[in-house]
Amino acid sequence: MRLTYSIGVNSTETFRFTAGKSPKRKGFNVHTTPHYFRSAFDAPPGRIFGNFDLSQAEVRFVARRAKVKYLNKLFVEGKSIHKEFGKKRLGYEPKKGTSEYNLCKSTVHAYDYREMPSRFSLQTGTPLREAKAILRDYGMLVPEIHEWHHWVWEQIRTKGYLVNPFEFKRVFYEALACFSITKKMTDQQWKDAISWEPQSTIPVVTNIGMTHVRDKMKENVFTHLQHHDSFLDSVVPEALPELFGHAMDGLKVEIPFQDGPLVIPVEAQAGYSWGWMMPLESPRVVCYDEWYSWKSEEETKCQLEERVLADVYGPLLKKMEEKCLI
Repeated sequence: MRLTYSIGVNSTETFRFTAGKSPKRKGFNVHTTPHYFRSAFDAPPGRIFGNFDLSQAEVRFVARRAKVKYLNKLFVEGKSIHKEFGKKRLGYEPKKGTSEYNLCKSTVHAYDYREMPSRFSLQTGTPLREAKAILRDYGMLVPEIHEWHHWVWEQIRTKGYLVNPFEFKRVFYEALACFSITKKMTDQQWKDAISWEPQSTIPVVTNIGMTHVRDKMKENVFTHLQHHDSFLDSVVPEALPELFGHAMDGLKVEIPFQDGPLVIPVEAQAGYSWGWMMPLESPRVVCYDEWYSWKSEEETKCQLEERVLADVYGPLLKKMEEKCLI
């Protein structure tokens, strides 16, 4: 399937690209494409996709900014917070891509950005009482994040602005207006301020890496998507090792902190379909037959109909089951 859409490169306050309909009113926001539906989109003829993802990027940033001892220790040890928290909650390590893993990932994101239990419950399809317990359990592991939230409050109250590690500055005018009138800002304004620094830093790293690849490979690489903490390119299969090398070099960006720079690890994937991207751990050529064999094995591990339902309607179905509606 050929998909055309438009890209906005300066449409957000966090340097994340936006996507929408093309000038001919075709296409849609590809950022919101459910994971399994991505399998409808193949790489351009004669080419292979390469996807390069900054691993656990925002939580790594929050861990350094808030000086979270537990998280920083995990990352030094090369561990995943999503799997480790799952192990504490479930008694076993959830596999990446499963509903259990995704719930743990959502928990980390929700607590980092001060999401309320009611909204977290709605988004994940988790009963409210359980949602409160999950957020509480995670909060006990990372008490420094709560302190960081209040540091952000004081920064906005006293200065009215934040500056990210790359020295980009944002003034929070609406929050300042609220402080001048009511002596406080709204909860949504507080959340926006909390999320701005990590969410405006990670896309800068992504854009530097993406631009580096383009500068090195010129017209030999097609850039299809910037997805906040990752980007999707395509090349002829023989050029995949070159793409891998340039992407890894370009994303090796030092994010400056007082206690030393942060360099975020990169996870690479390759595939002939956007929905089926196989891990790529070294610079090598991936032929179609190898990829198709891997894809066939992955398909046998799950019922495709269940995968689609879980991906698109999982939280809703879970809530309906709990209410005995189905």
